[in-house]
Amino acid sequence: MTFDANVLSDKFSDEKDFLNRLEGGIKQVLKGVEEGANGLDDSVKLMNSYLYSYPHMVKYFDRLYDKDEKESETESENYKMREHELVGALFMVYGWMPIILRFDFKEKDRPEELSELLLFLSKLRGKDAARIWEEVDKDQNNVTSGKETEIKGYLQILKEMLGGSVVGLSKFLHFVNPYVFPMYDSNVSKALRKRVADVESYIRYAKSFDRICEKFHVNEICDPKKRACLNEFQRGVAAEVDRFNEKFRCETTPVRAVEFVLFLEGREIKRNEAEARRRRKEEERQANMR
Repeated sequence: MTFDANVLSDKFSDEKDFLNRLEGGIKQVLKGVEEGANGLDDSVKLMNSYLYSYPHMVKYFDRLYDKDEKESETESENYKMREHELVGALFMVYGWMPIILRFDFKEKDRPEELSELLLFLSKLRGKDAARIWEEVDKDQNNVTSGKETEIKGYLQILKEMLGGSVVGLSKFLHFVNPYVFPMYDSNVSKALRKRVADVESYIRYAKSFDRICEKFHVNEICDPKKRACLNEFQRGVAAEVDRFNEKFRCETTPVRAVEFVLFLEGREIKRNEAEARRRRKEEERQANMR
């Protein structure tokens, strides 16, 4: 079953609802960082680990490409990752995963196919989302499956390189281009109450962010150059985004902002469920002692 693109837009009742969640989430995280800096709360330490490592990982991926973001295929050939850089990047992304990557890429001995994959990834850079989605759609249109022949898309190949994990694929693509590709994990799944299990579903999930970012003025809130049209409330949220960016020395892209709200909500749902299970076990223990 593919991902329903309306799930994300139905998640938030209106712009104010979303922006309140974004602002509240940022304040909650910053408060937790300040209060838990010397504490023993493992969840706070884990959150800090993600937040402080994020900009370093973005910069690492940036260094693998030319800063001028070459757009044409000919120019891109000179600015794609090399094989050892790709493997290093794959394992770096798995630093954000609960298990280590089991890397057994069967196509690694076919240099021409690997070269094509690396060239494809170079085409996913830049801020022109329309062009990038054209590249992704072109990749998907080439996919065929049958008893005798099967042609895999580059995203499917990349997913297999990442142990078959859509979560790993989403995180890798996000660091390739944090302006276009959102991350997806079990926290986001909890918040949306939907599971993204294959490449096609992830693409539909990622594309659904464009509408939210435009509809709720997230693009303008995250970009200081576009804030002239914002009202007082929106500028207040933008100020919190700036405070977050300054604290963690990062740039919060619109896609990242929306995913961040979903991540925090899913994380809270998990906490509440864990606490409910703990209480039930305690009640059962107390009942057995009577």
